[in-house]
Amino acid sequence: MPAVAWTVVIKMDVFQELAEDMRERLKDLTPVTKAAAEDLHIDVMLESFETRTSPADKAWKPLQPETKRRKARQGFGTDPLVRRGDLKNRLAAEGKVDKVVFGISPTTPYGTYQQFGAKPRKAVSSQGKRKRRRARGTRKGIPARPFLPVDKSGVFVSKGRAGAWLKEFGSMVTNYVTTGKVD
Repeated sequence: MPAVAWTVVIKMDVFQELAEDMRERLKDLTPVTKAAAEDLHIDVMLESFETRTSPADKAWKPLQPETKRRKARQGFGTDPLVRRGDLKNRLAAEGKVDKVVFGISPTTPYGTYQQFGAKPRKAVSSQGKRKRRRARGTRKGIPARPFLPVDKSGVFVSKGRAGAWLKEFGSMVTNYVTTGKVD
């Protein structure tokens, strides 16, 4: 036996109390999911409109010259996906007890076509005969200009701004569960 010895006593009640606090915070993550939802809305989704890039930081395809001319004639700007701002203004993200829910308002059905694109289609008359002139905006289809951080399968995109948000969200949850603080 050494001449000098120390004994370390572990007081389990301190660890049990800490574990109980963490269990309680895990039951309701709303404080952190609300903060994360706000970050997702501003830093990922709205940023797509400002930078004209997807949440994975891939540049949107520019508008066709004819589309730019038409928008200008109608008194609208030439920014992609923005006419009156309905789509941009109807984006939402909300923190729930155990998740962050995000998307666009159901009153904005064209958002799906903008997010994922649409193939060209032929316009037909009510009798089923092919019209000579095709419907506006369908001749070349609509290129995908993603603004929500999901792919066509509905899987969250883990690259670019979206990936950075996801990593930060994980850190926020960990910090909240262990300390009770939302940073």
